[in-house]
Amino acid sequence: MKALVLINEKSGTVLSTGAENIEETIVRELRERSVTDPVIVTGDWRALVEAAQSTTFDVAICAGGDGTQAAVAQALLGKDAALLPLPCGTVNLLCRDLGLSLDIEEALKAGLDGAPRRIDAGLAGKRVFLNNIVFGAYAELAEAREDLRDAESFDDLNFALVSAANALFHADPVEFDVHIGKRKVSLETNTLIVSNNAITNVEKLIPRRDRLDDGALAVYLVSSQNGEEFTSVLGAFARGAIEDDERIDMRHCRACRVASPSAKFSYTVDGDALERSEPLHVKCLPGALRVLSP
Repeated sequence: MKALVLINEKSGTVLSTGAENIEETIVRELRERSVTDPVIVTGDWRALVEAAQSTTFDVAICAGGDGTQAAVAQALLGKDAALLPLPCGTVNLLCRDLGLSLDIEEALKAGLDGAPRRIDAGLAGKRVFLNNIVFGAYAELAEAREDLRDAESFDDLNFALVSAANALFHADPVEFDVHIGKRKVSLETNTLIVSNNAITNVEKLIPRRDRLDDGALAVYLVSSQNGEEFTSVLGAFARGAIEDDERIDMRHCRACRVASPSAKFSYTVDGDALERSEPLHVKCLPGALRVLSP
């Protein structure tokens, strides 16, 4: 087996643990499995993507957050090479949904012992995502992101959200036209979510997906007009109360188009904040990514 080891030196866990220590853990585990001379690249996400594009390998072991995993995954789409993500971000949604431990060494061992399988990827414009796209006020909370991610209870989450809303002074709604199949849904909201496979439950305030290979997007059309409603709706997601909340209308589809007839809109792709005025075409790519997991 040829292994490519990718370490994002700017990921939070890499900064706190040390890139050298993570590299040592990975190399030791590979050596125990008679995998010698792995190609090791430490750098920012751009360097990791370049390495994934230019190197021949069977498995890419990627130490980084969800944004890094998605960027590397884009280089692997449709290939036989597999991605083994290691939980070195803040939330690590992909690792959680794959059933990988949040302990780096345990995740590494479980992934290498696991069987390869294919999961869906999402495509937002030309950018791959593995978890979700969130439109509206959430994308404007970058300065409060660490507080949100560090929340250990619903009260902590509520406090972080309210503080962020107050810091921004508002969470104004935006007009959106969402084209799902031949239907157009027009709404004014500060929260709109497109998930790569549906959110099915929650664990420790973090939404989870039971399946990553259902071959469909889940579009969450949310009725939310201000900071208070924004906080309440995100609380519903954190509590796993999506189906019981009449403000949240979920639709399944293979593809959709999101546009705003009135203004630029903010959005996040796997946690990375972006902004655009042109319509965003989003689609599901069934089984496009090969991964290693328990």
